[in-house]
Amino acid sequence: MREGHLEGLAQGVRQGELDLAFMPTAGVSRAGLSMELLFSSPLVVALPPEHNLTGVGNITLGAIAHEPFVDFSPRWGTRVLVDQIFAMEGVLRSTAFELENFELLFQFVAPGFGLALAPGATMAGRHLAHLQIMRSRGSNPLPEWVVGMFEASASGDLPSNPPAALFKAMIRQEFGRLGSARPVSLSGA
Repeated sequence: MREGHLEGLAQGVRQGELDLAFMPTAGVSRAGLSMELLFSSPLVVALPPEHNLTGVGNITLGAIAHEPFVDFSPRWGTRVLVDQIFAMEGVLRSTAFELENFELLFQFVAPGFGLALAPGATMAGRHLAHLQIMRSRGSNPLPEWVVGMFEASASGDLPSNPPAALFKAMIRQEFGRLGSARPVSLSGA
């Protein structure tokens, strides 16, 4: 088990150091990798429960552009996706803090150091409010946070690892049971 940044994990899979990597699909170079989509989640605006926007329900990014933001480091796929969404909406934001994990991000949001865009799936059980993001430009839905299970696409030169194969089968079974796992072609990506 290894936690790391996208390219480090992807490179580890390509070189055979890692059998599998679970990571967001945004911002990862997919050359030499195959991926199965495990799940996706829309991004939401996380804010402290006592924030004056709590209870609004839906909001545009332009309406909160003046707020300070708590973001991930640019090395993380979630940050790549957040930057993409702000660019799609033509909104500039001020990043007050750049952090390396969800727990720390939410710990900075809770006392009001800033707002954050985070996957809605990560909000369960937290004492934070969240708002749905409304498009202010265009009609296409905003991209979602997509997590996939990556492995080397050309693993013929790599030795097989029976425990990793069993783990992969268990993951496929569990996410298949939930109706969310499906193979995704990365050709030309």
